[in-house]
Amino acid sequence: MRLIGFFLGLGAKVKLAMAAIAGFLVIIALAVAKGQSMQNVKNERQKAKEYRKTTEDIADAKPIDRNADNARDRLSKRNKR
Repeated sequence: MRLIGFFLGLGAKVKLAMAAIAGFLVIIALAVAKGQSMQNVKNERQKAKEYRKTTEDIADAKPIDRNADNARDRLSKRNKR
């Protein structure tokens, strides 16, 4: 009750200033929430692109060559890169 009485006893200019500050804080909070939402969408889109690329790489993969000579050649070429 004392708190309500305190706010009722304040002047109009003080109440207006407090309302403006509260509104500003609400706007900042909404902007932060929107930014986080946009970042989450961006991250999900990036994950989807990476998943699609991985899936395409798997689909384009060549079958494993079981020949030991070819495997040695492939490993030696890989190490030279």
